[in-house]
Amino acid sequence: LDQQRPVSFRLRNVLLSSVLDCWSSINCPLFWHLAPIYRRYLTRHSLSVKIIISSIYLVLSLAFFCNVAVTVIVGNILIKAHGTLAHPQMFVYILFLSMVDALVLMHLPLVIVDIITNKWAFGRVMCKVYWTLENIGKVLSTFVLTAVSADRYLVVCHPNRFVWMHTVRAAMLMLFGSTTATILLLYPIYVHSDVVIIQLIQNETVAKCVFAWESDNECKFVLYIFSLGYFTPLCLKAYFYTNIILSIRRSSKVIRMNTGRERQIRKLTFRVLTLVVFYFFCWTPYWTITFLICYTEIQFSKWWVVGFYSVYVLAYLNSAINPLLYALLNMELRRQHSFVSQRNSRLGYERTRLFVESNEFHNSHPQTSSQESDHF
Repeated sequence: LDQQRPVSFRLRNVLLSSVLDCWSSINCPLFWHLAPIYRRYLTRHSLSVKIIISSIYLVLSLAFFCNVAVTVIVGNILIKAHGTLAHPQMFVYILFLSMVDALVLMHLPLVIVDIITNKWAFGRVMCKVYWTLENIGKVLSTFVLTAVSADRYLVVCHPNRFVWMHTVRAAMLMLFGSTTATILLLYPIYVHSDVVIIQLIQNETVAKCVFAWESDNECKFVLYIFSLGYFTPLCLKAYFYTNIILSIRRSSKVIRMNTGRERQIRKLTFRVLTLVVFYFFCWTPYWTITFLICYTEIQFSKWWVVGFYSVYVLAYLNSAINPLLYALLNMELRRQHSFVSQRNSRLGYERTRLFVESNEFHNSHPQTSSQESDHF
């Protein structure tokens, strides 16, 4: 290939790939046949770029511990206050989402080592584990956020219907269904991911962990995952939150007795909406560039490489920032739990006080009570 000419080509194998599959001219299985062009763009500043990319991923990987902390805190709340929580199902969803994000970030050290050493050094089993964890965030998080959106929709728009859906049991069933669907969707990735030895130039080979499937099937698989794991949940969430917003606007025009309760529902719904919008903000660029790579002819340049890495950084950023959003959502849930507990305590105190006063009245006026009994 002439290095002086711009090169246009179809990147078939980039589907669901990670930074492991595209680093430089000597270890990129997706572009190994275009090594001279890659060398022209990347090797000039390869060391500095490696340091920058590795540093970013190292910082993002530290968010793994934040997700673990959220998991421990929420799990502790569920254990200690299970029977008195105002929204127990929401705590279950937060717990599960933080666990998923922890799994997504867990494999970043493998990415860092691969970038630095220019090869996959962890074997075939870890390769399959890596691809599984790397793709969980694309699908499972979407399904769980859809379940959370459906829960908010039922609470706001149909508060007196489907009450059984607002329970821990229902949340567990939803999570089980989401996990099962994710496993089925991602099964081809587990089957076709493997370590391959690629010969780049004379007497030079590299071992890489790749998702190796026929190019035609890969682009069909992109459409398949996009439709079921992204676009359909997006439509469902758009439907849920459109109706939620309309319902809140209608209710704001009507004077209701329980304005405090309305305000609580709105706050909680807004926090959940923020979580959902942030997810799609981080993942929409990924799917956009994936479709461009798979279905269009790309004019290759160093900016494509920068864009490719930026998209993946943004996707990992979602899992890294989520603990903060979970913490805010958790604070709102605990605030509402505290409000409900205090209200129940006040009601209990008032009932006890009225009962005691009634007994004291009857004890101090036995004759009046007897006459009232004879009268009846």
